Amino acid sequence: MSTDKKMDWKRLLSSKRVSEFDSCNVKSKASQFEDPRSPFERDFDQITFSYPFRRLQDKTQVIPFPKLDFVHTRLTHSLEVASVGRSFGKLVANLIKEKQGDEVLGEYTSSDIGALIAAACLAHDIGNPPFGHSGEDSISNYFIEGGKDLEGSLESKRFKDLSHFEGNANGFRIITKNCGKGINPTCALLGTFTKYPRESYLEKVPNYGEEGIPKSQTKYGFFQAEKELFKKVAEELGLIKVDEVGDDDIAYHRHPLAFLMEASDDIAYGMIDFEDGCRLGLIDFDKKYGKIILRNKKNEKEEKEINKSPKEILCDIAKMDESFSCEKMESFEDYKQQLSYLRSKVINVLIHKCFEIFKREYEDIMMGKFDKDLISCIDKEIINNLELIKVLIRKYVYQHPSVLESEASGFEVIEHLIKSFAMTSNICFSCGDKETAKQKKMRSLLPEEFQPTEDGVVKLEGEQIYNRMLSILDYISGMTDKYAVHLYRRIIGIEI
Repeated sequence: MSTDKKMDWKRLLSSKRVSEFDSCNVKSKASQFEDPRSPFERDFDQITFSYPFRRLQDKTQVIPFPKLDFVHTRLTHSLEVASVGRSFGKLVANLIKEKQGDEVLGEYTSSDIGALIAAACLAHDIGNPPFGHSGEDSISNYFIEGGKDLEGSLESKRFKDLSHFEGNANGFRIITKNCGKGINPTCALLGTFTKYPRESYLEKVPNYGEEGIPKSQTKYGFFQAEKELFKKVAEELGLIKVDEVGDDDIAYHRHPLAFLMEASDDIAYGMIDFEDGCRLGLIDFDKKYGKIILRNKKNEKEEKEINKSPKEILCDIAKMDESFSCEKMESFEDYKQQLSYLRSKVINVLIHKCFEIFKREYEDIMMGKFDKDLISCIDKEIINNLELIKVLIRKYVYQHPSVLESEASGFEVIEHLIKSFAMTSNICFSCGDKETAKQKKMRSLLPEEFQPTEDGVVKLEGEQIYNRMLSILDYISGMTDKYAVHLYRRIIGIEI
């Protein structure tokens, strides 16, 4: 896994857009009007005005179908992550100039680098299906259990894309597939966006040694359908290949700015999930919880001890910011105001602590030798306090009945939608030679852009089946939570 190569910022900040690759069917024309924005500010604006981003307003962050307007959705979460990312961008721009001189950034300013990371942060959840991570699991579960007939018809790499559906890869697909429809991303944005620069299935897995699988290789970042495009992007950026993979395998080390995008998400989601839990009354801000029993992913019981109140936990982190004032915090009579004050200080501490790690590991990051999430490397005292926050969120937010009920219903909704629309797309191994009346009705529900190109029942094979299933998943994963439930209820006849 070691390498002596070093990435070059002049390549890493490539403003080449997807439309400039031969694979894009839509070529963009230069406008006759002068654009005052930098390429990365244009990236940010394109994502902001895109309909896939707009749909995030009705996609669950944690609390499903919230009746209170202060609860975060995927959209408000993404905006907050982008705010953190912008701060990182300005810090890293100064670091690059300090390490390699002012000229390395060329025409780009610290604000431009801030816009680049912020744009990647805006898009980081754009590929999430309805019902969040539970939606990813339900799509995967359909193909693992209900779509086994497909396994024999698809090569391993393509079937792995479906049976281990990944929102990050779906996000890459959405951003690049919208070329000519509002989003025409730069290579620098795609590199910063891609936390997992590898495909879903490797014919040959490298020997990672005692340290285990690097963070960037624990998931995947693009589907087989976008494999060649990602390869072109990686080559344009000068990303470093992971050694020892198979001849037809693609795996790269991360773009350096992807670490900061990931840290922005890690910082924001932990705090906002906690804040939502407190504001909803699921977590008592002033209570010392003591012994807590919860269940892990294997459904095994775990016992945790929390001898500090949530307020004290946050104070322990916030006091590392020299501007923190206990007197000012206590001057707020409402605990919600105290919580907001503490949240801002904690986020500021975490930004600078994560950036200290990035700065310390800068040379190894540039050579692909460092591969951990930054937040896991900060001061042990802070990590311990963050772990206490995670325990409270897991116990009282993630395992709250309303959240679990939504996740369970999400499985039923999404699996039924996939099954219903797969039937319309000639991916039905028991179908006859003629399209049935039900197939026709279901097909008519598909928007024009997702309609099958063939008339009637045509037997599809291999790559055709794969591309058709991806098209169906494009439609379903793009739905908001409410629309997915509404369509499901209409299809099964609960609503007419």
